[in-house]
Amino acid sequence: FISIGVELLKKHNLYGRGLIEIRTKTLIKRYNAALEMLGIEPTGLKKFSIDGWGWSPEIAIEKENDFYLSHGLANPYSILLSPEQANVSVYLPYHSFDKYIVRHIFESMDDQIHELTMRTAVIVECDQEISSYRSPEDLLGIEFFTLKFTSVDKLSEAKEFQMALERKFYDQEFSWADKELRDQLRRSYRTHGVLANKKFLMPPLSYKEIDNFYTRAFGGVFLLRKIAGLKKSLLIYNEDSEKGSEVSGQTATKHMEYNLSDPKLLEYLLDKNVVGVYGDVIFQQVEDIERIMFLELAELIFRDEPDRDLSSLTKPQIRQRVNKYAQSGELSSIYFDLEGIVNSLKRGQIIKLGKLPRSTFRKLIRPNPELSETDSRLIWRILLKIDPSDFYRLYVYDKEEFFQLYPKWSKAKKEWTVNYIYPRYKSSTEKNKNSSS
Repeated sequence: FISIGVELLKKHNLYGRGLIEIRTKTLIKRYNAALEMLGIEPTGLKKFSIDGWGWSPEIAIEKENDFYLSHGLANPYSILLSPEQANVSVYLPYHSFDKYIVRHIFESMDDQIHELTMRTAVIVECDQEISSYRSPEDLLGIEFFTLKFTSVDKLSEAKEFQMALERKFYDQEFSWADKELRDQLRRSYRTHGVLANKKFLMPPLSYKEIDNFYTRAFGGVFLLRKIAGLKKSLLIYNEDSEKGSEVSGQTATKHMEYNLSDPKLLEYLLDKNVVGVYGDVIFQQVEDIERIMFLELAELIFRDEPDRDLSSLTKPQIRQRVNKYAQSGELSSIYFDLEGIVNSLKRGQIIKLGKLPRSTFRKLIRPNPELSETDSRLIWRILLKIDPSDFYRLYVYDKEEFFQLYPKWSKAKKEWTVNYIYPRYKSSTEKNKNSSS
């Protein structure tokens, strides 16, 4: 997990946003107790932060293990210390749906979490009925996750035991004469208090929204099982994953397999109408197209003028550089094609998509607008794995990849990128909050 060279992102609240700081002895003790229950060495840190999952970037650095909250990627665990985690992002998800798992837990168990975390920590086990992934094909058989809860102080179990004793005491004839029963009740009350009115019971939950997702297992795999247009399930591998370099458009009995580096993958998704360039929504893409167009030029400027503040360039200075790189042949025809598209869109003219050069057409590809929001975000991640050049969309849809690339850029490029992202991302998140409230 990249944590260096991101000071500017932190300053603009684009990195580490919402993480909960853990600094009291009580909370650190509870977190360490949860780690010990999981068989994980406690942290020696005197303060750290956690995300919605209970994962800490500081502890990951301390342990030199991003996945310290798991026993293999098939067995991830979450630690709940505070009800505030409901509103915090998941910074290093094992699967693309992990933030929705957290949301599902708090929507279903909000009262229990509030009461339990006043006294203890809660461990969540994400059980897939698989002790270890053996091959990517194992993913095809997973239909749901079972979320199992354990409180560190065993308060849920204590309440169940106390309730059973109380039922026996009230229902059993002459129970008042049962000394052992009375002693058990007395010890339970002395140890845990009277729990009758405490909402401590947390039965297992099922999470079933896993038809289409990305997992870190096997070096990174996308699974598409229910996407309109796809008749077979589709496994997509990172090129450097355990199997990614071996597959290319292979057809198995009930699914297809591709690797991300295979150009046929994009053709397959286009053919199935999972992605495309859609004339009825392209008028909404003007700012995106202008950004992609300018990035063609910006990369050349940052290469030759790494300290140049792009925002300070006047229009004549930009045209000067366009002319310079056009004459040298370094500025691709994509720039001019996109410039023509933007001008046509601003004049309200229809774009003849079928006549666009293939390289330009690819820059305009997006998920089918008929897809759900969650499926659309997943398809964006696939498209950005294929071409990660659009830094804004990369930040929105694949922050982990963005954080990997960002520290490698020049100072000027970092500043320009942040100044571009910050107002737009802030505006979009505020708009989403208002629409959901």
